[in-house]
Amino acid sequence: MLKDRLARAGLALALTLSVAGCDDGDRGPQGGGNSTAASQGGEDAKEAVEQAEEAVLAAFQAKDAERLATHYSEDATVMLAGQDPAKGRQAIAESLGGFMKDENFSIDFSNDATQVAASGDLAYTRGSYTVSYTHPQTKQKATERGSYVSVFKKGGDGEWKVVEDIATPGAAAGQGG
Repeated sequence: MLKDRLARAGLALALTLSVAGCDDGDRGPQGGGNSTAASQGGEDAKEAVEQAEEAVLAAFQAKDAERLATHYSEDATVMLAGQDPAKGRQAIAESLGGFMKDENFSIDFSNDATQVAASGDLAYTRGSYTVSYTHPQTKQKATERGSYVSVFKKGGDGEWKVVEDIATPGAAAGQGG
C-alpha cells in the first residue's frame, strides 16, 4: 500500500539522518559529547529551520503558490498520497497551487520534532497536519489529517530550503492505524 511505503520511507529517512549524526538540540553538552558551542550552534540551526517551516505554513495559508515555491530548492520533490511526485520548484508551484485554488482549501500543521545533522547543513522536521478541501466526488468540504516529514538543506546563501516533502494521510474514519 502507498501509505505503508510512505511510512517506511519516512522511517528510513529518519533513521538515516540519526545515524548521520543528527542533533535534536535537546541533549546539551553531556548528550553525545557535544561542546557548548556546538550545542548553541545546533540550537541556532534548529530555530532557523523551524522559522523556515513557519514561512512555508504562512505561504500555504496565504494561498500564495509562488511564494510557497521559493521555500523549496530548485530540485525539490513533494510527495503526496494519490499524486505523482512534483519534482522541481515550478512543478511544485503548479501542483500545490492547484490545491490552493479550491475555495475550501485550508491547512495547518504542527511540528512535533526538528533534528539538525551535526554538519549543520541538513535537517528534518516531522509533525501532523490538517487540510480541508472540496472532495472531488461529493463536491462537499472534506477534512484530512495526517503526518509529514520535510527535509531541509542549508544553501550557500545560508537559507534553509525544503528538498524533500512527504505527507501521508492518517487512517480513514472508522479504520485502525
